[in-house]
Amino acid sequence: MHEGWAKLVADAAALADWTARAAAVVPGAGGVLNFCQIISREIPQASELIAKLLRVHAASVIAGHAASSLPQPMEAYMPSPAPLREPTEQCFA
Repeated sequence: MHEGWAKLVADAAALADWTARAAAVVPGAGGVLNFCQIISREIPQASELIAKLLRVHAASVIAGHAASSLPQPMEAYMPSPAPLREPTEQCFA
């Protein structure tokens, strides 16, 4: 999993280089450049924190203080579809 984050950061750096040059001509490229810079700063720290917390959880499982299975993430909220209406018939006089 850590390799995937390293690839994301490397790809973001390449995209940042490209968008920095494009931002002079395409104003929307500035937003992408900002996003790439945030990825370069935040993803390495986040990946280290997530890996550390997973190691802490594993140690708790081995010590018998935590369940051996991870909780399942909540399902995404999907509103119920609107009830179907009877089709209307157009009448011309």
